[in-house]
Amino acid sequence: MLSRSLLISGVSSGIGQGMARKYEAEGFQVLGIDINPLKPSDSGRFAFSQMDLVAPNAVANIVEFLENTIFQRQSLIGCISCAGVDLFEKFSDSTFGRASKCLEQNFFAAYHLNAAYVEFYKKNSLDRGRIINFSSVNSIVGSDNHAVYCGAKGAISSYSRALAIELARIGITVNVISPGCIDTPMFRNDAKTGYERDFGQLVTSYPVGRIGEVKDLFSSVDYLLDERSDFVTGVNLVVDGGMSAQ
Repeated sequence: MLSRSLLISGVSSGIGQGMARKYEAEGFQVLGIDINPLKPSDSGRFAFSQMDLVAPNAVANIVEFLENTIFQRQSLIGCISCAGVDLFEKFSDSTFGRASKCLEQNFFAAYHLNAAYVEFYKKNSLDRGRIINFSSVNSIVGSDNHAVYCGAKGAISSYSRALAIELARIGITVNVISPGCIDTPMFRNDAKTGYERDFGQLVTSYPVGRIGEVKDLFSSVDYLLDERSDFVTGVNLVVDGGMSAQ
């Protein structure tokens, strides 16, 4: 029986998929959530529930999924929120509907996952936990045609910083990882629709000379999950190849 479990959102693609595959391979019981179905190659690889993280009953659905699926309730060491969407458009072209969807699927997806994790944590009298919310380097630097997206990611970072203070009292650390551009299907879709003509310029804007890969984020997550990082909370860990340092 597996002795460590992780709740991870956004597992059907990109960063979330990479995290789920990594920790499943390392012997964790991965409990994955996504609004989209899993890729055929991941079907049966780890526990999965297809659900909408911004639905009104999302928290209850996540808790039910955990209670019905986890092997050992005391084994749940944390949750990693990777679900999110991009919105690449001029502010003058934005609409309330698209802006609301961007905020919901970034901020409220993280909020609901965190809320369900904390409810399960308290209900089962756990004494040590980890929340890692993925934001973006765009939470601290601006990006052309990305005003709403930057706002949504900034909300995750500010909320997580405040949440860290409250949850420290019950043994949960809350931290944020803010990646630069990571080579994922979402980024590639943006490249087709908005970044393509500027891709060379984008790459040269990174001091390391390339955009990131999902595996570039693994060691940061390992560090924040580790029991030796108990004193690290309320941190926004930027992993962006030096882009924001300029």
